[in-house]
Amino acid sequence: MTYRLPRHKPSDLNAEQRRVYDGITSGKRARGPRLFALADDDGVLHGPFNAMVHQPQVGAALSRLGEAIRYETSLDDATRETVILAVAAHHRDEFEWYAHRAIASGLDRPDALLDAIAERSADDTHFDDDGEAAAYALAVATVAADGVPSATWDQAVATLGMDAAVEITATVGYYSMLSLMMRAHQVPLPDGASPTFSGEA
Repeated sequence: MTYRLPRHKPSDLNAEQRRVYDGITSGKRARGPRLFALADDDGVLHGPFNAMVHQPQVGAALSRLGEAIRYETSLDDATRETVILAVAAHHRDEFEWYAHRAIASGLDRPDALLDAIAERSADDTHFDDDGEAAAYALAVATVAADGVPSATWDQAVATLGMDAAVEITATVGYYSMLSLMMRAHQVPLPDGASPTFSGEA
């Protein structure tokens, strides 16, 4: 499978593209622990970020939305990463899983939980926290094609609050969009990273 977009090295970028690039590489994503690399040795951004640089008007908005989803909601880090991994597992998105499993592991999430999410078999027994379990159930229902059952929505609202439930659905929507973009662009994993889903759909 061949990556369909040009590999945008920093030296090749125009002024608008460079602003988006610098916002990604020196913004909130770049602060704190580096649990996965944002770029390769040539400075080419991994995952969805190279596409954001390719089309800077759209890319700047996507990057800003991603920062809001990642850093400006009421969801705690573990719950947010559980929601993102539910989306990655649903879409069998190798890059999204690679990046966010690393983040979840850095938050000391148990391997048994992460493996169950990858296999789409996680249930309440895998969670120690009722809020995280409710968030996961809402994420799985939101990303599915059948709509969210009232009981699932009501449990999320009762456990986490209405604002958090809305944030979960926004998180699912954003990371689903990234998954679909990366599938269309045939985005590869970074060199040396092993696939999780082996082409399963």
